[in-house]
Amino acid sequence: MEKSSQNPKLSIVVAARNDEHAGDFLRRMQIFVTGMLQHAKIHNLNSELVIVEWNPPAERQRLREALAWPKNTDPCSIRIIEVPNRLHRLYKNADRLLFYQWIAKNVGIRRARGRFVLATNVDLLFSHELVEFLASGKLVPKAMYRIDRYDVRSGIPTNASLTEQLDYCARNIIRVNAREDVVSPDVLDALEREPKFRLKVPRTLYMFWRTRFRSRLRTRDYLGMETTHHSALQVQMRYLKRHFCPPFPLLHLGAAGDFTLLSREDWRSLGGYPELPIHAVNLDSVFCHIAYHNGIPERVLQDPMRIYHIEHEPGWLPQWQLKARLDAAGIPMLNGNEYISWINRIYKEKRLVVTNGPDWGLGEHALLESTFN
Repeated sequence: MEKSSQNPKLSIVVAARNDEHAGDFLRRMQIFVTGMLQHAKIHNLNSELVIVEWNPPAERQRLREALAWPKNTDPCSIRIIEVPNRLHRLYKNADRLLFYQWIAKNVGIRRARGRFVLATNVDLLFSHELVEFLASGKLVPKAMYRIDRYDVRSGIPTNASLTEQLDYCARNIIRVNAREDVVSPDVLDALEREPKFRLKVPRTLYMFWRTRFRSRLRTRDYLGMETTHHSALQVQMRYLKRHFCPPFPLLHLGAAGDFTLLSREDWRSLGGYPELPIHAVNLDSVFCHIAYHNGIPERVLQDPMRIYHIEHEPGWLPQWQLKARLDAAGIPMLNGNEYISWINRIYKEKRLVVTNGPDWGLGEHALLESTFN
């Protein structure tokens, strides 16, 4: 039998740096790494965990030394690929943005060995049902797999068993990044408790009313400005039109960067995520639209398959608040209007759309790599 490190079924690609991002970073990453390796053993998932360590801080330990690793990681091998500061400085805004999430993930995606490649993040726990599916051999090419993300309170017991940690997650859900919107657990409960309509109301319309119309109509528009009832109504109607009569397909874009799974060949044909030297927000969604436009439809994995995200500061923010923070720090981002413009341009193209050149994922550079299992 071939070693998993030589011919894995699945490559799990993450990107990180030991900079205490959002506080308690190493603890969150340790929960992810330990959970993923335990899942691989339990479900016999022939896999590799590819960690791209981007621009590691000189004054801190490398991730290989900072995290605890089991003596034997089979059937999941570990690869840590380092992108040094000298390469980070090749990109615009390198003095303000110390971590380029999508370019870093592209580094791992390009070098992945698995037949399928999952781009994900280091502060997640996967449900048993999800990993069982990943190990089942049911994945197919020409599909983009997506899933809801469940945000949970940060107090996951570090020394508990994987099953106990997952039980904690299921009991401590804060919000769900679903296909329709970011929703709270009480809205999900209501969807199960209150489907008693005289007329059949689409789930998307009900979600819209519960999560947007009823709450946002009161005080603020989408830019966060105080507004009158009349102008708020106009904002809501514009949103309603865009939501139900969109100029492009409505994909599952909730927390898209936390779980995007395609075949290795499909990732390479698309050239990975758009490599823009800006804040990460919205670029994962742009990629999903590129994949869809290029003939790779999405498949949304259903409950009880879940990913649990460990809450951290600053938590979930509406885009207007995020933009205000980034503007104050002088960090550019793809804002709402620019994002819509990008997507419109994608679907106007009759040909395949690829945003990166042949050197995507630092393909022309030899990078230091540590491997162990």
